[in-house]
Amino acid sequence: MTCANSNYELVKEIDVEEPFLPHPSNHRRDHHRPALSQWMVVLITIILTTTIICSLQAVYLTFQPQTLCNVDDSKKGFATEWDVLTPTIETELVRYTNAFRYNATDKTYYREFDPKEPQYVGTPSPEIDDAWNELLRGQYLAITEQEAKRLENPVPIRGYYLAEPEVMHSLHCVNAIRKALSHEYYLTHDKHKLPEAVHQVHVEHCLDQLRQNIQCAGDLTPVPLRPFGDEPNINLIGEPQVHTCRKWKTFRDFYTQRGDEYGMLDSGGT
Repeated sequence: MTCANSNYELVKEIDVEEPFLPHPSNHRRDHHRPALSQWMVVLITIILTTTIICSLQAVYLTFQPQTLCNVDDSKKGFATEWDVLTPTIETELVRYTNAFRYNATDKTYYREFDPKEPQYVGTPSPEIDDAWNELLRGQYLAITEQEAKRLENPVPIRGYYLAEPEVMHSLHCVNAIRKALSHEYYLTHDKHKLPEAVHQVHVEHCLDQLRQNIQCAGDLTPVPLRPFGDEPNINLIGEPQVHTCRKWKTFRDFYTQRGDEYGMLDSGGT
């Protein structure tokens, strides 16, 4: 096929100088280009050094084991707390009650309390025992096997797995010490009497359990002190303060509901 009538015509090859190839004359000019500023070199060095240090630090922190205190969240709970119960965490401001007071007229000390509220201390009585029984009702929760496997070394008890949060254990210990202060009364009025040797060990355990619990919680609310009494028997007494607390009612309502659904058990003597 001919192309005689084609509108296209052959373009004559021409010699084109490659603009990107170095020209012999360019070599001479390169020697006269100004060198990089000394301050520019220093700046680049600083940027590169900083980048390397930050990268190494990021790698280090990524593989560094994290301590439990780094995961504290007042609304989500600590990493060591029972995830079954952490959804109940709410906080509120509470002023402590049952203050230690001094009567300057007759020079005596007394407790200031509201008689309309449940009483947890005082001369032993069925009413005080009932208040503690309600506080500690269903102390041990029945849990599923799947929940038990997430705990440390679970052991089935008569076909069930049982557990309790530390708050219930510590309250149980407070009650045990309260009863120990009125030992003669509870020799005949306690439903769960322990042998004397076991009783002594249990009370000692509870005292140190509470010591550890108080140190662990480490409430830093300041308590101003005031002097009361006459020389040489001056006593420094703290004024009740407002504390940031977890809402007991929210926890207790959920705990009761959970116990009613899955099962719960009141504690014995220990």
